[in-house]
Amino acid sequence: MRRHLLRVFAGAIAAASVNPALAQDQTAEAAAPAYGTALEPITIFATLSPIASFDYPGQVDVIDRERIETLQASSLGDIFEGVPGAVVDGGPRRSGETPAIRGLSEDNVLVLLDGTRQSFISGHDGRVFIEPDLLKQVEIVKGPISSLYGSGALGGVIALTTVDAKDFLDTGETAGVKVKGGYQSVDDEFLITTTTFARSHDGRFDILGSIAYRESGDIELGNGTTLPDEHEIASGLLKGTVQIAPGLSFTSSWIHYRDDAVTPDNPQYGNISGVPGEEGVIPVDVFRTVSSDTVQGTLSYKPDGNPYIDGNLQTYWTRNKVEEDEVESIRTVSREVETVGGKARTAYRRLKVVP
Repeated sequence: MRRHLLRVFAGAIAAASVNPALAQDQTAEAAAPAYGTALEPITIFATLSPIASFDYPGQVDVIDRERIETLQASSLGDIFEGVPGAVVDGGPRRSGETPAIRGLSEDNVLVLLDGTRQSFISGHDGRVFIEPDLLKQVEIVKGPISSLYGSGALGGVIALTTVDAKDFLDTGETAGVKVKGGYQSVDDEFLITTTTFARSHDGRFDILGSIAYRESGDIELGNGTTLPDEHEIASGLLKGTVQIAPGLSFTSSWIHYRDDAVTPDNPQYGNISGVPGEEGVIPVDVFRTVSSDTVQGTLSYKPDGNPYIDGNLQTYWTRNKVEEDEVESIRTVSREVETVGGKARTAYRRLKVVP
């Protein structure tokens, strides 16, 4: 037995010495990545300049397009699933969802949509109105960041970025159409969305248009009861970018959202039985119309080869309006918030490109 083991050991040494290059090649092949180099998620809104999220001296979560599509999100709350320290409160009705970071919400959390402030805050109503299928990335910066964003960022920042044509076109492609449909049985909701995108042959101009429609009914809970809730939602995005000069570009977008619903006047109400009981008085059912528009234009200057200049100038207009018409009376309530703003910034570019 001892002689046999010695012969096997000697044979292994001889094989390695006869063909050392083969052993080295096999080791290098095992160590090499199969699909190139994986880059870390990049956060922009945490520091106002691109930086690897791991390098940020704080806590930030970056939810990319692939993750959003994997979740098949039907509302903003679905995107926040599994994010520590951040949640969407208000129950499963989308018209009552409000984001919170570490227990802080409403005017303590700043919500940005393509860089524009979403200032609508009204009791039990929702905070931001957007079709999840239009989102490219969601960044959640946790903790006080008012030094960069001013008032409203005591608890953190939630930054939503919409898709553009470059997210759908590969190298050499100039146009395309994407059609998507979906269904979920929990509220008999179906979705259909059509997205058209194109860019010029020289890459100096691109444009994207998207329209989405959702229709849903009452929400079935696990215990067999239901939450009264009916929605017809139409939303859209029109977005384009033009390269004016090397390093100088202009991007403009219009985001529209309209929700016609029949819900309780307090959409965060939790009485699921439909009769007086655990929570006392039944809320009043209303015809609720939510309309939201965001228009923005951004002039950006990022010259190639210059790591010190990365600035933009943005102007925007947003309007969020909620109208409620009680089903069994003539009482109506309307709430509207309109914001006109602008901002200019410049930042040191810290993003490292890995060849």
